Amino acid sequence: MRVVRTSSWVLVTLLTLLPTLSFAGPKRIDGLEFESVKLPGLSCANVSFYIIQEPDSFFKDLKETKDHGAVKFLRGNSVVEAFPDELRFRVIYARNVAQFNPCSTIGAAFNPAMVKFRATWQNAHQTKIAQGTVVQTEWLDPGPWCEDSCGGAWVYELRIDSEKVSLANQLAITIDSDDGTHLAEFMGGLGQASAQQAISPAPAP
Repeated sequence: MRVVRTSSWVLVTLLTLLPTLSFAGPKRIDGLEFESVKLPGLSCANVSFYIIQEPDSFFKDLKETKDHGAVKFLRGNSVVEAFPDELRFRVIYARNVAQFNPCSTIGAAFNPAMVKFRATWQNAHQTKIAQGTVVQTEWLDPGPWCEDSCGGAWVYELRIDSEKVSLANQLAITIDSDDGTHLAEFMGGLGQASAQQAISPAPAP
């Protein structure tokens, strides 16, 4: 995956977790919903990283339904079978969370500027490497309003090619350090938004 690096000041201001809801009828689809995968040899997932999808008008009015046991995706009366040409995501590495996360110790010495991303599309029959680009952004200064516990954050924007990829696929994203240490893994499938993330520029120094 090609990496393009840029630098800007950002502030992670909000993370709201909402409960998972179940529906008897058609289910609203907001985009890909990601879950952290437990790392090998550890009892929990690395919550120092988390990932969200950027808002995309493609998912407006998209619903999931079942017809004789088969899952279908509809927009109005039209069947939708494939993703748009490109999907965009934000991956955030929170340094302050890493200090207290027992599952982040495996990557305690890694350099956030050198992490490597790998994405694959997966379904019941095959796994296919996903092509795309990573735009990397660093937040260095937590600002004068933060206490010592603020550790700053790295924000990575992932742009994944998804042209003609079936909506039945899941997207797996792995994050490794430059020496190959496995830092985090996510699995995403279509669902309702379970996290809201606000990122806004911090004042210039």
